[in-house]
Amino acid sequence: MTKENITYLEVEEIIDLVRNTKNTRDKILIQILYETGCTVSELTNIKVRDVKLRNKQIVFSENSHAKEKREAHISLNLLNNIKEYLNTRDSTSSHLLSTRQSAKMTPKRIQQLISEYITTKGKITPQILRYTHIAHAYNKGVGISEITKQVGLKRSRAIEIFSQLKEPKSSYNKFLEESPFERI
Repeated sequence: MTKENITYLEVEEIIDLVRNTKNTRDKILIQILYETGCTVSELTNIKVRDVKLRNKQIVFSENSHAKEKREAHISLNLLNNIKEYLNTRDSTSSHLLSTRQSAKMTPKRIQQLISEYITTKGKITPQILRYTHIAHAYNKGVGISEITKQVGLKRSRAIEIFSQLKEPKSSYNKFLEESPFERI
């Protein structure tokens, strides 16, 4: 088994990506993938009832990857975008993401939509957005156990990913770098 390179976007790239989306549906699609770190199959299975407005969470039901339900936290911005989308969409589907042709988006359609967006890293994939979530959370000092819980990763896979990321500065490194004894 070869070790794959972990490609992820910088903060400005993810902001530009969301800014350059064509419509609200695509914007929330990208935001959900980034903020929750979910897989494409999890994304396609989100139902409207799975969005918990009060708790600012999305509940992911069991699927082939996850053997149990999990809850992922989302931002107020994403929550508001989801509300806007639900108020303006034409569909009455129970699934959150739908198309004119189908009550439920397919993984293939999601991958096609995302690959239309280009960044300095090239074409974007749902996996890159998942890795971007992991890298950004890790670099902000979020604990590995919290990240794996949020994105639904198995510990062994998480260790492979984290081993390729830059080690975040601990608060003590910052403390020591700014030591008053440096002036002596």
